[in-house]
Amino acid sequence: MRDVADILKQLVDVEQHVKSAEQRAAGPLAAASDLWRASLRNFVHYLALRQLDIRKLQLELADLGLSSLGRAESYVMGNVSAVRTMLEARVSGAYHQEAQNELTWAQAERLIHAHTRALCGPKPSHRHVYIMVTAPDALTADATWMNESLDTGMNLLRINAAHGHPSEWRTIAATARAAAQAKGATLKIAVDLPGPKLRTVELQPDVRVLHIKPKRDPLGRVIAPARIYIGPTTLPVSDAFDLVSDASASLTLPPELIEQMATGDVLAFKDSGGRKRRIKIRERVSTGYLGTARHSAYITPETKFHLCDKNGSRKRSAQAQNIPATPREIIVGTGDAFLLCRIGASLPPHDPDLPAIGCTADEVFLALRPGMPVLIDDGQIVCTVSATATDHAVLRIEKAARDRIKLRGDMGLNLPETDLMLPSLSPADEEALAFAEQYADIVNLSFVRSLADVTAFEARVQRQDLGLVLKIENRAGFAALPTILLHNLGRRPLGVMIARGDLAVEVGFTRLAEVQEELLWLCEAAHVPVVWATQVLQSLAKTGFPTRAEISDAAMAVGAECVMLNKGPYIHQAVMTLDTILRRMEAHHYKKRSLYRPLHLTLPPGFGGDEPPAVHV
Repeated sequence: MRDVADILKQLVDVEQHVKSAEQRAAGPLAAASDLWRASLRNFVHYLALRQLDIRKLQLELADLGLSSLGRAESYVMGNVSAVRTMLEARVSGAYHQEAQNELTWAQAERLIHAHTRALCGPKPSHRHVYIMVTAPDALTADATWMNESLDTGMNLLRINAAHGHPSEWRTIAATARAAAQAKGATLKIAVDLPGPKLRTVELQPDVRVLHIKPKRDPLGRVIAPARIYIGPTTLPVSDAFDLVSDASASLTLPPELIEQMATGDVLAFKDSGGRKRRIKIRERVSTGYLGTARHSAYITPETKFHLCDKNGSRKRSAQAQNIPATPREIIVGTGDAFLLCRIGASLPPHDPDLPAIGCTADEVFLALRPGMPVLIDDGQIVCTVSATATDHAVLRIEKAARDRIKLRGDMGLNLPETDLMLPSLSPADEEALAFAEQYADIVNLSFVRSLADVTAFEARVQRQDLGLVLKIENRAGFAALPTILLHNLGRRPLGVMIARGDLAVEVGFTRLAEVQEELLWLCEAAHVPVVWATQVLQSLAKTGFPTRAEISDAAMAVGAECVMLNKGPYIHQAVMTLDTILRRMEAHHYKKRSLYRPLHLTLPPGFGGDEPPAVHV
């Protein structure tokens, strides 16, 4: 180990480097609000510190029994100054207490708690970390669902505006407010904007087909006929269940045919495969009849039914009505090629045999180049661009989660090696934002890529008390976060969501753990609360059974200020489990030392981005 005096000199150099960054940021610091000035100042200090490689210095300080600066995120100068004072005492042989003008750890903790409460509401009664729960559809999210969510530990309700309509969102919000008020609970409502997420689009019209299938045993033998509700109006299968026990389908026929129908009659027809099929009319049910079929059949709008009596005499004929639409699916596998096309473009004549699917953004076709990766369905399908043209690209599947997979509309697309300049607020975002301003407390800004995205949001929003959560879901957003925070601390209640689904696809699963740690560090330095999101206890919420890996993942979430759960039939069990994990981890968790290698940060001029660090440790 080096001489203590030499270690002290190196630490003083680090301290001076950090202080010089503060001097360069004097203008923005003076303009910051009183509440956020200390946080902005500390964030400037932290960014300056992370320009340096101080790993050797950290180990030497730890060997001396001093703080290694490994948990200095929230009070950088206070930590550095305290260590420097201790080193000076060792060098001089005397300890001199200096006036403490820098943030202490306790003061930094109070700041992060204050900023968290401003965004998320009062602290939960029995833990520090908040739980955000995603609302299902308006019918499911009724008063009973809301009450159970609140009872099991929900602190914030998330409405995902990528699905549903404003009328449904209003119903969910009203139900949530009423349930919280009745319990005397504080509940914040957060609205996810859809954002410029790339998705696949069906290019061919949906197939209209009704599949009737009897119950079979594992060997394929029929053990019970299919039970069908037949009536003059279409009923969803869920409603047909109320009329016909174990109904599997609802068939609509013209009223004049239903009027002539009687128990014992037979509906004879040929299905779409030309096979002769029969439906036996068993009994009267409400305004229609119960029918049974012992053979599988595919019914289309062109299928013609012949109503015959017990003796086989034909009574009337008609075609089915209101056959439900089924999205087309393209079955592909590893090694297969397909076309990704601009919506509205003609399919290329030289590739007539390749299946084709559309894309929601025309900008994609300007950015794609041969050899680039394209990931579909959260990385479940890994493709490479083989060829490009003005309005389409040929993609080849390199790897997939299963041998044969279904390529369909509304699947997510990720282009990790491109930086698409998509509009930050689409018409769908504007609609969701108008709803949020009237009914919500927080807006989750999806797919943030740059400071310009946040600036566009600020120009649109009127409410100054509306909280803003920046969803970091791509490489560009990760790189731009320091700049965004430097320019937005103190404007409104602010948070950052580590949206690990798309982020993992964009940065790669091998880098996700590293990236989410860096995001936690950056936000702790700025005293900004973090929402830990995507697939937390997902198996438990969907099936009722957790995996060991997701329990460990949930325990790691104690490093954030809020954890988000997605929807599922066992969501309340997942909330209870997460509540227990968080309470136990908060009792045992301690801040471990981290080694500070340099972070590759992109900083704006005036905040240290205009000159390289002069310190070599």
